[in-house]
Amino acid sequence: MDIDECAIMPKICNHGVCFNVPGSYECYCRPGYTGDSCEQDIDECLSSPCKNGGTCQNLENNYECTCKEGFEGKDCSTNINECEANPCAAGSTCLDGIASYSCVCQEGLTGPTCEIDIDDCESAPCQHGGRCVDGVNSFACECGGTGYTGDDCSSNIDECAPQPCRHGGTCVDDVNDYHCNCYAAYTGKNCEIDISECESAPCKFGGVCLERSNASLYRAADAPRLQVGPQPQMLLPSAFYQPFSLDTAAGYECVCVSGTTGPRCETNIDECAAAPCEAGKCIDGIGSYSCDCFAGYEGEHCEIEIDECQRYAPCAHGKCYDGRAAYYCLCEHGWGGQNCSVVLQGCQAEPCRNNGSCYPWLRDETEHRFNCSCTPGHYGTTCEKILVLFSLINGRFCDMDIDECAIMPKICNHGVCFNVPGSYECYCRPGYTGDSCEQDIDECLSSPCKNGGTCQNLENNYECTCKEGFEGKDCSTNINECEANPCAAGSTCLDGIASYSCVCQEGLTGPTCEIDIDDCESAPCQHGGRCVDGVNSFACECGGTGYTGDDCSSNIDECAPQPCRHGGTCVDDVNDYHCNCYAAYTGKNCEIDISECESAPCKFGGVCLERSNASLYRAADAPRLQVGPQPQMLLPSAFYQPFSLDTAAGYECVCVSGTTGPRCETNIDECAAAPCEAGKCIDGIGSYSCDCFAGYEGEHCEIEIDECQRYAPCAHGKCYDGRAAYYCLCEHGWGGQNCSVVLQGCQAEPCRNNGSCYPWLRDETEHRFNCSCTPGHYGTTCEKITTMSLEKSSYAEVNTTREEGYDISFRFKTTLGNGLLAMGRGLTYFFLELSNGRLNLHSSLLNKWEGVFIGSNLNDSKWQKVFVTINSSHLVLAANEEQTIYPISQNEAYNSSVTSFPSTRLGTYGSSYATLTHGPNFFVGCFQDVVVNGQWVLPEDSGGAGAETTTETALLPAGEGSGPLARAVLHGVLAQCPRVPQCAPNPCRSGGACDDAWTSFVCTCPRPHLGDTCQYSESHYTHLLVPHGVLAQCPRVPRRSAC
Repeated sequence: MDIDECAIMPKICNHGVCFNVPGSYECYCRPGYTGDSCEQDIDECLSSPCKNGGTCQNLENNYECTCKEGFEGKDCSTNINECEANPCAAGSTCLDGIASYSCVCQEGLTGPTCEIDIDDCESAPCQHGGRCVDGVNSFACECGGTGYTGDDCSSNIDECAPQPCRHGGTCVDDVNDYHCNCYAAYTGKNCEIDISECESAPCKFGGVCLERSNASLYRAADAPRLQVGPQPQMLLPSAFYQPFSLDTAAGYECVCVSGTTGPRCETNIDECAAAPCEAGKCIDGIGSYSCDCFAGYEGEHCEIEIDECQRYAPCAHGKCYDGRAAYYCLCEHGWGGQNCSVVLQGCQAEPCRNNGSCYPWLRDETEHRFNCSCTPGHYGTTCEKILVLFSLINGRFCDMDIDECAIMPKICNHGVCFNVPGSYECYCRPGYTGDSCEQDIDECLSSPCKNGGTCQNLENNYECTCKEGFEGKDCSTNINECEANPCAAGSTCLDGIASYSCVCQEGLTGPTCEIDIDDCESAPCQHGGRCVDGVNSFACECGGTGYTGDDCSSNIDECAPQPCRHGGTCVDDVNDYHCNCYAAYTGKNCEIDISECESAPCKFGGVCLERSNASLYRAADAPRLQVGPQPQMLLPSAFYQPFSLDTAAGYECVCVSGTTGPRCETNIDECAAAPCEAGKCIDGIGSYSCDCFAGYEGEHCEIEIDECQRYAPCAHGKCYDGRAAYYCLCEHGWGGQNCSVVLQGCQAEPCRNNGSCYPWLRDETEHRFNCSCTPGHYGTTCEKITTMSLEKSSYAEVNTTREEGYDISFRFKTTLGNGLLAMGRGLTYFFLELSNGRLNLHSSLLNKWEGVFIGSNLNDSKWQKVFVTINSSHLVLAANEEQTIYPISQNEAYNSSVTSFPSTRLGTYGSSYATLTHGPNFFVGCFQDVVVNGQWVLPEDSGGAGAETTTETALLPAGEGSGPLARAVLHGVLAQCPRVPQCAPNPCRSGGACDDAWTSFVCTCPRPHLGDTCQYSESHYTHLLVPHGVLAQCPRVPRRSAC
């Protein structure tokens, strides 16, 4: 009977698929694995595929190189060209090194990247303040603004060459400038401005100002005199009746109006000096005078005294008496008021009693008052008071002298009592009378208060309360209200009683003649002239209107002085004029020569010549004049013809070499012929320069630099020249860009567990290393163990988070031909099992019920390498060096997430994993280098626990960019692979064949032997079991034994 080794030992083909053959089995290994049982991971690193010191990491059916800095590519064979980014300054040569570069600078540059331009200006080569512009191994002097030219600004520019000075000015060349010594009549940079001495209006009182620099005013000596002002006597001065001369062109002449004199008409002739006004004040004017008459006088010279009584007859019911600027009315009985025009009513009620006499009067022309003159024995305002007289009557005791003074000490009321026999005598105080001094003498009885004043009797006195308009002790003085001159000047004041009246002169009105009748009301002044009202007169101020005359009706011809210069045409305006100038001139009087060259229109150092500069013009056959620093810069043909005001506007540009155009605005491109072979052409003004590409030199960048030959940069290696670069292939033990550094990264032997150390250098100074680990180890220094041992109940479950795609790789070894290696669970599933020493993968993603087989003899107790990867279109299965690719069923791959298996289990299956395996649902053997979706599963995570211990931990990522950490549960997993070969030595006797079952063995016994170790013969076994010689049954023996 043929024993199916693939069924007995489902994991016999460790990293392959087992196929039973008569009397044996075959293992078909996954790509990357080899050996009879696909147990051996093909170490792709054994062939040292990683070049240039790269560290090789063996992968399943693959390898990965960790390149030393400066190298890249699958096998680190590509030297990264650090010169590709052009780090060296333009024109310098970049030499590529290992993880570095060096720059070979062209002359004039220095620094690590030739970024430092050696300052060729340090020696200050530019003279006279020229600005030095540093170039690469060169300099250029910018002489602009210095007044010098040439390569080093040593040649003085003659700024006077274009003859810029106008109006006979003398040009003096300065440094970077010139100045014009102008005649006194002119100013400006080029003497182009005719100084307007008349602009400040120096001629006073309306005098006309004429500038001596106005050549158009000059006349022949015998020419008729020209009127230049509004008055006939205002004639052109004699200074203009001679030839015009620049020597005497400065200054001005004033032509004065009548009544003024002096060089500037500043003196007003005083017409009042002759005292023409008889009774008034003389007011001097310009060429005239006026008289301001005193009150009471009139006439042109105030020679007439006004008779107010005759002129005005002011007294209606009285007699008029004339005074000086006044009059007085003596009223008839019963009449009052200033002009005797009011009937007096104060006595109509007969207020005076006891036959007193009533005298009416008027206060303020409206208030009727009265005064009473009382009869003897009466007094008071209306004579209502009576004076009482009495005497003492003697009584008894007539024979005895009675001292009346003692008995009646107050008998003399307002006097001193003296007793006399039979009587007494009173001596009264002043102001009193009567026998007993009882009577106050009424000083008012004599009517001392005049003009209706009210008398108040006092002791020995009186006091008058005067009617308004009177004053004095007895109100006899008429207050002269005209004394304060209340009437406006020139008017007559007429004094009244407590009042006054004003007799106004013609042109005035109002109570005090304060209102000047507006003679300007009729707007007599024409053309906007300002009317100044006078007394019965007006005057027109025509200033600023452009007109003259008493009523501003005569237009002033402002063009009479011929103010327009340079051929301009004068047009008379109202109160102004304007000049129609030729295009080359501007200003009020065309006095400014427009400087078209001021804006520097000629580019790139071209010389600007103004067409209005008459001094530049030459005869047609005159030799050509050089006007610039270069020989070809000649005076343009436009100046070899007669000067004309019609063509004086504008300018001509004389260009420097290498430029052209009306304004020299076009720089001729010397780079158009592409003179630079391997560089960039930089166009200049009449020249060019070549900025060479890296690795080239020469005037036209025609020479390629051989960096190896020129610099011999590789100290301990071979130099390979490149374009603007070089590469050093270093001898063993040396590194750095120029192979000049002894590599020290592996001196401390950092790689453990027989890992290979590869030193390298970072940034020319930092010594680093990479470890290439032997299978079963992982980590920076290969310090981590990846080998783990599994029994029947052992498993490692890994949970990852990749949303799309899946991959798993590991190495395994076992002697069993059958076993469950790995399971994946997600939206679908896969199972990877060892079947008769071959790898067999089942998945709903495949249209193959029996699954995919690969590899053979993978259970030969050697390490086998397995790799599975799944994407949206294909599944790849590899065992050692063998690999197969299968398309994914489109029915299942309805979206990309079906290719993801978040949960992976190695070893015995779990309750959540359905199984469709051909053999046992467990694995007995060892795993190492297990990586699931980029996460390493390390046995140290189990902590060396026993067979029934479960641990949970985070996994390590396989490298950068491997995603977040996964979680792993390890149950019954032991670190390392502690196994003793079961068939060495051979435990089977009698020549039996031993099959290693990893932790046990199975003997295949030859006939007639049987037993666990073939320790029994057939006859002995029959004798023991069948004493009567008949074999009752075939005893159970291990497979491959025979009955």
